[in-house]
Amino acid sequence: MQGKNNFKRILSGIMSVAMAATLLPSLPAVAEDAAEKYPYTMFAASDTEGAITINANNFCVNGNIATNGTIVSSGNMNVNGTKTENADEEMIYILKKLNYSYFSGDNVETYADDYSFEDLNININNPMDVNGTLELTGNINLNSGIKAVEDVTINGEVKNTNNSVICSETGDINIETSNVNFSGLIYAPYGDINIDTDNLNLNNVIIIGQTITIDCPSINANYSNSMAELVGTESDIEVELYAFGEYNSDANSIDMEWYTNYKNSSYEIWSSDDNVNYTSVAVVSDATTYQYPITDDFETKYFKVSLITNYGERIESVPFVVTKTEDGYYVDFLDSDGDGLPDIYENMIGTDLNNPDTDGDGLTDYQEVYITGTDPTKYDSVTEGVSDADADSDSDGLTNAQEIELGTDPRNDDTDNDGLSDYDEINIYGTDPLVPDTDGDGLKDGDEPYIGLDPTNPETFDVPDAEYVSNQTIAENSEALREINTDDSPYKMSIEIESTGYVEGNLKAKETSYSKAIRNDAILGIAPELTCGNSCNISKVVLKFNIADESVDNELNLFPDEPDLQGLKRLTIFKYFEDMNMLLPIETKYDLENNTIYTEVDELGTYCIMDMEKWLANLGIGINEAEPMLMSFEAEAVEDIAAEFNEESTRVEFSEETLAEINDEEDTLTEETFAPAMFAAAQTRGAVTVQTPVDIAFLIQTSGQLEDTFNSQCEMIGNLMDSLIAQYGNGNVRFCLITYNLNGAQALKFTSDGNIWFTNSVAVKMALSAQQYVYTSGYTDRGNAFKLLQNNVIFKETSAKFIFQVMNGSTNVGSMYFDQINTCAKLGINYSELMPAGYSYIDPSYGQQVDNAIKSTGGLNLTYGTNSESSVYNHIVGNVAPPHVEFKAVLPTGWETINLVNVLDPNNGAKSDNDDLTDWEEVDTESGLITWDNDGNIQLP
Repeated sequence: MQGKNNFKRILSGIMSVAMAATLLPSLPAVAEDAAEKYPYTMFAASDTEGAITINANNFCVNGNIATNGTIVSSGNMNVNGTKTENADEEMIYILKKLNYSYFSGDNVETYADDYSFEDLNININNPMDVNGTLELTGNINLNSGIKAVEDVTINGEVKNTNNSVICSETGDINIETSNVNFSGLIYAPYGDINIDTDNLNLNNVIIIGQTITIDCPSINANYSNSMAELVGTESDIEVELYAFGEYNSDANSIDMEWYTNYKNSSYEIWSSDDNVNYTSVAVVSDATTYQYPITDDFETKYFKVSLITNYGERIESVPFVVTKTEDGYYVDFLDSDGDGLPDIYENMIGTDLNNPDTDGDGLTDYQEVYITGTDPTKYDSVTEGVSDADADSDSDGLTNAQEIELGTDPRNDDTDNDGLSDYDEINIYGTDPLVPDTDGDGLKDGDEPYIGLDPTNPETFDVPDAEYVSNQTIAENSEALREINTDDSPYKMSIEIESTGYVEGNLKAKETSYSKAIRNDAILGIAPELTCGNSCNISKVVLKFNIADESVDNELNLFPDEPDLQGLKRLTIFKYFEDMNMLLPIETKYDLENNTIYTEVDELGTYCIMDMEKWLANLGIGINEAEPMLMSFEAEAVEDIAAEFNEESTRVEFSEETLAEINDEEDTLTEETFAPAMFAAAQTRGAVTVQTPVDIAFLIQTSGQLEDTFNSQCEMIGNLMDSLIAQYGNGNVRFCLITYNLNGAQALKFTSDGNIWFTNSVAVKMALSAQQYVYTSGYTDRGNAFKLLQNNVIFKETSAKFIFQVMNGSTNVGSMYFDQINTCAKLGINYSELMPAGYSYIDPSYGQQVDNAIKSTGGLNLTYGTNSESSVYNHIVGNVAPPHVEFKAVLPTGWETINLVNVLDPNNGAKSDNDDLTDWEEVDTESGLITWDNDGNIQLP
């Protein structure tokens, strides 16, 4: 059985490599159709500057030239084809094609070493194949191919060539002659091609190298179709052929299958009794399987598959062996050196089929492949100068050879994952590196030393180690708390704990899985969830939170007279009680000197820090008003598009077609560029009537020609605040006042903390009366005010939103004006303009565009006068939604107020979250948290 499992393991590895091999590029089989032609007359694979360099007065190429670098020419260049730089093309490798086409006949002249020849006249009629460098000097007639492994150098004169080949397999090609007439292929896939001649005629050529440099007064080069067809478009490959077999007991046959990266239509099947003399048993076409019938029993047979490439290469698979057994036949891979790796696999990875330790490092090839993961072809693949047997792949202090002997994993410093390295278990603790709990006491070997226990003694202190209780500390910088104590966390947590087992090694600390259930913006940082393994029986826990300096001070300052809501003391530790599904505060203690809060509990779980000031604010408790004051924002100047007001200008009609064109323009100002809307409504339990809040922003001109109009407009704004508060109630109306003049724009400040929303008319009137009006005969840019509003003003999401542009003199605006108005329409903001009497846009058609854009927001285009206050008031009231009823509840998981679709009642079937349960069915009525008063009304917790 072991042999069969090992066979499957080997087969799996071979199949993986074989399948990968099939993904390699394939050589095309010769067909009657013409082969695809190489597309370039010249190609340089280098990506350097001047990879193709032509030093010539005139350079003419009929065909395409390309390089992965650049092309540099010193004179006139005429390319009758494409010229491609930075082509990102692969070099094509065709040495097999060249050998087959030019250097495989009986007439090839071969030279084992460097070859140099000089004569007045040199006639080369037979191919030359040099295993070194080749140098020819003289008047050369080249009628065949010359090839060298290294450099090829030609001096003198190349008189005549006809479809010849000059090839360097690994080096450069240098041609320095007075005259060159060449037709054929110049090929240096790994080297540079340099041609320096007085007269150059490239009749029909393909030139391929890493770089190409030609020096000649005049150059003509024509594309060679025949050579392009020879080169083709696909590189040579090393042909792979792997064959496998399996005994088929039902058919009493050997079912064979093979894989190759070569496209071939014909394969020959061979068998042998001695793995020496083989006999052909079948030829298979258009398939890669064969069933060999067993007609006569045999003891042992060897099988292999062969193919013939288009270049005449005979490729054979490594044989596999079939042996007779009691149950039939057993198919196995041939392992010539008995190292455990079959020959077929050794062929794939490049090891020696006849040497069990190819690199002589003291490890067998099998051990290196399957146990140590080292390179079986390199003596010191782990540490330079140290054999792989003596190397320490996992850095645990044991050599690879020692680990193989011990049975530990040379690639894992802790084979049994008990927390102790293999070395420490062997040399320090005397534990078994293959057993995580050597003494069987229920604690891992690696846990016991941390809490003073002996991993080889199940009762170190005369009580079972699993019941031994110790005091342990988990510091802020512990790896166990890395997900909690992140760099950007507003606190750093540490733990003091009394427990059995080793807590730090078994603790899991992460953001709680209840984070969505308990979400609340009053929670400081994340809520940690702490759990520990079964070996930890916890009796006492002290959770400490060291608060970052920037998180100690209050953000809202809503309760300045409450000392327990100031600084560190406003922070309270909460615990999530799973049995009640509630987040509740627990006793919190304070170390003010060290910015630390802590709590003592008896179990792990989900805890969090709640900012009680924010928590109370979320419930609508204790928000105070502050005194008004002024705050300036300097605005950036915008482009003037001459949309000025002038007393002499008049308005004209504007076509719908032009308006459509304006609306179709791309918006450069999107909803996202406006400050996000915020929620702010009084929070009460049960059913309440809620008035729609009203938010109004006034953009008020404070430099112009009409100071009296300005003063009247300020009075109007103050009166509007009085009227609207009377209509909608105190707290439901907010004004934002932005003034603009020649120097920019500013937002008037209502409170000392920077609040720019006014909520009472006294403050509005005081702020406006403090504004100084500046006379100017020029134009004031009203776009500055809009830009400031856009970047700094936050409307309530649920409010009725209005903007009034209040003008009292000549103004202009930038090109973004229509984008700004259109965005108001998209955001549901009602935009209106109040223009002083006698003023209008210089361009009437532009004025009509503005009027139509304002109407798209639901706004008005008003001329300011005695009736403006009532017109503005009626416009606002007419666009504010009537009061509506809301049904509110507080979630005890995160202590957030939510709106229900109806009052909480067992009979109305209300479903606020659209699930299968009614709101009543989702409420816990059995725990005693919800009660009823004497009148039968529900009392929420």
